[in-house]
Amino acid sequence: MHNPAVDPLTSFHLNFTGLNTTLGLNQTAGDIFATKDLLANLSNLNSNTLSLTGETCIDILHLGFKAGKNYVFAGYTQNVAFGFDFDKDLAHFAKYGFGDGNGNLNLNYQGDFSDLGVSLDVTNDVFLGLQRSFMEKKLRLGVSAHQIGYGLGMRVQADAFSINSTTTAVPGLNNVDVNYDFTLAAPNLLFTNDSIPDLSALGNLGEIMSNRIILLSNFLSPSNTTTSFTVGANYKPIDKLSLQFSMSGLGAAPITISTDAAKRLVGGVAIDGFEYISNASDTLSTALRNEVQNFTEGISDGLNTNLENITFSYEYSVPKVTNAAMNYHFRGQSYVGVHYTSRNNSIRDYEYLGFTSLLWLHKNIQLKGAYYLTMNENNADLITTALQFRVTPLLQVFLGTTTTGDIATVAANSSESIMVGTATQGINITAGLSMVFFDKRFKKGSAKKEETSNLTPQEVRKVIEAYDKSETVKSNK
Repeated sequence: MHNPAVDPLTSFHLNFTGLNTTLGLNQTAGDIFATKDLLANLSNLNSNTLSLTGETCIDILHLGFKAGKNYVFAGYTQNVAFGFDFDKDLAHFAKYGFGDGNGNLNLNYQGDFSDLGVSLDVTNDVFLGLQRSFMEKKLRLGVSAHQIGYGLGMRVQADAFSINSTTTAVPGLNNVDVNYDFTLAAPNLLFTNDSIPDLSALGNLGEIMSNRIILLSNFLSPSNTTTSFTVGANYKPIDKLSLQFSMSGLGAAPITISTDAAKRLVGGVAIDGFEYISNASDTLSTALRNEVQNFTEGISDGLNTNLENITFSYEYSVPKVTNAAMNYHFRGQSYVGVHYTSRNNSIRDYEYLGFTSLLWLHKNIQLKGAYYLTMNENNADLITTALQFRVTPLLQVFLGTTTTGDIATVAANSSESIMVGTATQGINITAGLSMVFFDKRFKKGSAKKEETSNLTPQEVRKVIEAYDKSETVKSNK
């Protein structure tokens, strides 16, 4: 629940499972797949890096129930966030080598590929919240307390990675220097005695699960924790208008992660260039293959494969999210509205102004849609859609998606291939299963009861007098 003060509309709610997954790029699909030559497309990007980010939130448990004017809720969620930065100059070097896009060779080439990095954060959130209604349920205030635990994580960064070429006095001959300095930190996954062969375990799910006891211990009782709060308000000055506001991540201190088992791989190698000198018995392909083999062996022999243990620290910050909304309810729970949302201290910061709508067809089915305009240059506009339907009181299904696709391009897709809209820059998929019991407002006859409860004292007296008269008439018969 993003806003702890939002009207739950239920007397009891139990979330069996929920999943919210988001993938995002800092470039559009139209830029990345402009042509069939992917390396050329990457080397022509406007930014220095291609960044891929992803977040997954798993609702393992979410329970809420009504208690008089109060609504109490609690839950446990598991969160995974990752990021990958790819240096576009590396794609340029893989495509053109020491040359440029026009085929011109530059033996004084200087290549810096240090904009490489990987991040992974796995956290859990245990929360407890309370909502209370005031002013005949026109005003709802809510607050929730969260204990954020850092289970495990990873950082890979290139402190230095370069390939430099210099010409020599011999025409056509050049020297190449390769320098690198990489740091890999993976608390709870890497240990002091690990070597390069052990690093392959980080990409092997089976190897990771073999340490499941250690991982489970870090998940259930992480040693690195912080506490944050979420506050919210929901006010209906009139029946058809609602105002909402919430802020999350309040009071959370950054979590410092430190490990003595971080690995550093640093080194460099200088390779003298080669001249092609053939023997009379050599074919061109044989001689060239021999020289290339000697060249690559010189590089391999000079590379350092020893890992150095170092102490490495980094910080994890709890994201802070602000939401403000104004909705006009044109029929029951159906509404159109305006929604402002912003997020910072995260792997995926944003700021949006959205135009939203909810169509409440029945208590068993609801449709939601919105269009969000980005308010910064780092994100694209969003289109969101969602469907919620109840199969039985014991099973309610929620499906939703957010994307930045170019609808016209997708619509023109041929049946022979799958095309992605040129404006596509990310996608979000949400799904969940829950058990819901709506409150008395959705029971048959509740509308009449509510109308009666809203009668003025004068109207109540008239009803009583009419009832007394009817009883008198009956007794005289």
